[in-house]
Amino acid sequence: MAAARFNIIQRYIYLKTVASTNLFLADYVSKNNPLAKIAVYSFHQTEGTGQIGRKWFSGVNKNISLSLYLPLAQLEAIQHFKLNMAIALSLKEWLLAQIPNLDVSLKWPNDIYIGNKKIAGLLIQNQIRSSKIINSIIGVGLNVLETDFPQDIPNATSLINLNNRDYNLESLSVQLAQHIAEHTENKLSDSYNLKQNYLSSLYGLNQTRQYIINENQEVEGIIKEIDDHGYLKILIQGKLHSFNHHQIEFVIS
Repeated sequence: MAAARFNIIQRYIYLKTVASTNLFLADYVSKNNPLAKIAVYSFHQTEGTGQIGRKWFSGVNKNISLSLYLPLAQLEAIQHFKLNMAIALSLKEWLLAQIPNLDVSLKWPNDIYIGNKKIAGLLIQNQIRSSKIINSIIGVGLNVLETDFPQDIPNATSLINLNNRDYNLESLSVQLAQHIAEHTENKLSDSYNLKQNYLSSLYGLNQTRQYIINENQEVEGIIKEIDDHGYLKILIQGKLHSFNHHQIEFVIS
């Protein structure tokens, strides 16, 4: 049984340096049309990006940049946020296996937080055909050995900051890829618990917090829900508003 889990990913590709593991894997997939899961990882990514084109900071040989190619069983494109939820929950579980009792939360739409500090981010790129997602490239940026973050990234942390122990980036990358590949599809098959578990892990749920809307308007609101299309629903001045990730920004001090 253990061997079967290990072989759930057909091929691992390590890159000493790469502009972006997601871009490398997308190019690889377009040229090779693989039918099985593939993982690409690097500890020196020079042009990594996050949501809305934001740059992902990663010190050399300190953090993991991982991209996983995941063929899917024809998930409806309209249900794309189910995939986000399943991957984020899989990553949360993996982090808790590394350091039990962490305060891990899922900051909508694609960040993983420990307390009020970001430890990981996701960038998910789906290929759609006939209104169905037929495969996905899942990019994960994980802070592991980083202790000195730039001043413009004040709310970041890493595994070494949390428990002051060393980590082997190679073995950690393989473990992480295996866990996401193995658990994501299982979670997708249980829609009700997937949504409930995501909401119970949601950063800021039912808390009064500050947000920026319309690019420069700061408002006070309370996250109440995520709808089936992945929109964030926030109660502002007694009225429920829906936002996509282009329309709102968290204020985190």
